[in-house]
Amino acid sequence: MGRKGDYCYIAMFYLCFQPRLIPAWVQQSFHDCVGISGCNGCLDPNHPSNRGLKETIAQSKALYERLNPKISLADFMALQGTEAAKAGATAAGTTAVM
Repeated sequence: MGRKGDYCYIAMFYLCFQPRLIPAWVQQSFHDCVGISGCNGCLDPNHPSNRGLKETIAQSKALYERLNPKISLADFMALQGTEAAKAGATAAGTTAVM
């Protein structure tokens, strides 16, 4: 493992079998990147604006650790958000984000 395509494939695989992750991954990615710190992979699951993301953040970090990718956690979360947005667009019958 090590190429971006590998991680995209794995993300899409997860989304096929757990479509409930689509909005959660998009929200997680957005919340990680918003604010003065930018994308840094440091989401506080107890912050009020991250309500409902505690399980998603924990699952993302566990998947990241299992894969041991050659990218940062912030990049991994951004990739999850991108792939989730693509999956959501496909499910909605559009290719607007592709």
